[in-house]
Amino acid sequence: MTTAAIVVALAMASCFGPLAALLADRLPPRHATWLISVGSVASALSALAVLALMASDLVGQLPLFAHEGHWSGAALRHHELTEPGVAVVAMTLLLAAVAGLALAARRLGLALLAAYRASSEMAGELVVLPSGPAQAAAVPGRPGRVVVAESLLAALSSGERRALLAHERAHLAHGHHWHRGAVALAAAANPLLRPLRASIVYSTERWADEDAAVAVGERRDVATALARVALLSQGSAAAARLALAAQAVPARVTALLARPPRARPLLIAALAVIPLIGIVAVADLLEQTDRLFDLAAHVYAVSHAA
Repeated sequence: MTTAAIVVALAMASCFGPLAALLADRLPPRHATWLISVGSVASALSALAVLALMASDLVGQLPLFAHEGHWSGAALRHHELTEPGVAVVAMTLLLAAVAGLALAARRLGLALLAAYRASSEMAGELVVLPSGPAQAAAVPGRPGRVVVAESLLAALSSGERRALLAHERAHLAHGHHWHRGAVALAAAANPLLRPLRASIVYSTERWADEDAAVAVGERRDVATALARVALLSQGSAAAARLALAAQAVPARVTALLARPPRARPLLIAALAVIPLIGIVAVADLLEQTDRLFDLAAHVYAVSHAA
């Protein structure tokens, strides 16, 4: 049963990324965003928990920990959760995952800190730059700011300007940077979730597109603004940094020229059940690990009472 729980938990943590990346664009962008961000975090935590539980068997056998924990290292060794040597691999993978997560968390923290500081130094919700490349950005903060180049505003019609600003305000209103950050951290901990880094960029952009379409009242205006902004910003540093979003411009324009996406509850449920199964498997493995250490503690107590 132990091996089955490990295999199921790791399989669910491994397959969520590729499947969600493949199917998420069939969902309404708001649903896709939440499914990707929450599911990726759940999958990453499941993988880390499995590795940690497998490694705990190895660590518990060390004399120092066995003595401090008042359990029998020999009993743990005799009743190992996995085949010999697997715990060593798990420990190695766990250390690599934790190191990757720590580095990603540092990068994300510094980027958010810089954004919040920049936002606090700006005046007004809308900041128009008199010079610089034709670009627009949502800068998170308290409050967040929409920064847009004057040259870009001048190149757009009034309807397109309203669409552009509504799009950027939607990013701030829905905290899309938090969704992207969560997926970035999850992918750092579990490399099999890396396909979702592009998916979360696309889904948050599409969410902002749909919000802008509702705010403006005309989907075609948003599609036109999106295409024109993409053309005007080509070659800029911002465009290079947002390459993932830029590559999806044709798909986003096509989606805006079609009817709003409809909800797909069965697809949502099918994808959501993957990390849920992983969590259940982790809970089962945790229970088995707890029983193993209880047995080792009982052996220790009996041997020291004799």
